[in-house]
Amino acid sequence: MAPPTHNHKVPENVALKALTPKRTRVEVSSSASGSSWPLLKLPPLRGHTARGRLRLVDSYLNSKRALGRCKVVVDVGFGDAPWTALELADNLPAGAILYATDIVEDRVARADAYDAHPNVDVRFVVADASFALPAESGAPELVRCCNVLRDLHAFDAAAALCAMHVQLAGADAVLVEASTDATGTLAFALVLRGSASAGGNASVSEVVFAVDECATADGTPPSWFEAHLFPRAFAAYAPAERELGGRDILLKMLEAWRAVCLESELSDEPVVRFDQSATRLAGTPGCVPGVVETVGRGVLVWRPGDGVLQVPTYHPRKV
Repeated sequence: MAPPTHNHKVPENVALKALTPKRTRVEVSSSASGSSWPLLKLPPLRGHTARGRLRLVDSYLNSKRALGRCKVVVDVGFGDAPWTALELADNLPAGAILYATDIVEDRVARADAYDAHPNVDVRFVVADASFALPAESGAPELVRCCNVLRDLHAFDAAAALCAMHVQLAGADAVLVEASTDATGTLAFALVLRGSASAGGNASVSEVVFAVDECATADGTPPSWFEAHLFPRAFAAYAPAERELGGRDILLKMLEAWRAVCLESELSDEPVVRFDQSATRLAGTPGCVPGVVETVGRGVLVWRPGDGVLQVPTYHPRKV
């Protein structure tokens, strides 16, 4: 399946200079929003935003009907170009508000020069590293943060997740944090549900592994995701009183997946190999905590259970 194409118009000379915004930009910072979240020290930005790069993440959210009912959405770190933010807007209901944030002012200026979305109020936002979310239209029902936290130190990634989680609109709201490859053929995502009360614990409700027909990979499917698994962050994603830390729990799940791959012959075609191994893992009850299931072609979802992968309330390291 080829990456989707979109008709959003590229403004002339968009790559040559920072364009004057067509509308007033919203600026969000820890001081302006009244947030107490301290600023994180972010690593240098890398990579570019390609069309369709987050298609697997959006497809999964659509399968859960998480996009069609959202009225206020935040896309954290839309990147060098607003393609993936505009693609997210394509999946939102008419009249929804989408805040697309980035910490680089020139990126926001360039994004503002693109044609307005026909159905969704897309507002490009200059934000800082506090992870304070725009709140002028109310708390968000969905926050999508992709290819951002993976470069942070473990404690900073945990602090950022906690900071975003407590700003969700309530128990039905969703925070999805994901990492993809450069072309969007592979995605690894953490799904956190909102808490019924402000300050409630941030617990990972779903861990999603996804590939599509364009994927090209050797070896067993669990090995494809190793570069996306935040190994340092997962060392912290479990309550301290548990015998196994979050990284150990995740590794146990991957070992069980790897074991079913080695027990039988799999197809040479990557997406078929993924589906075969995922189906066999899902059909092996008790091999990992919680529930493992396949959700359509090329998607494996692990629901570890309440509190199994719990993000501790860390403060960012002093730098």
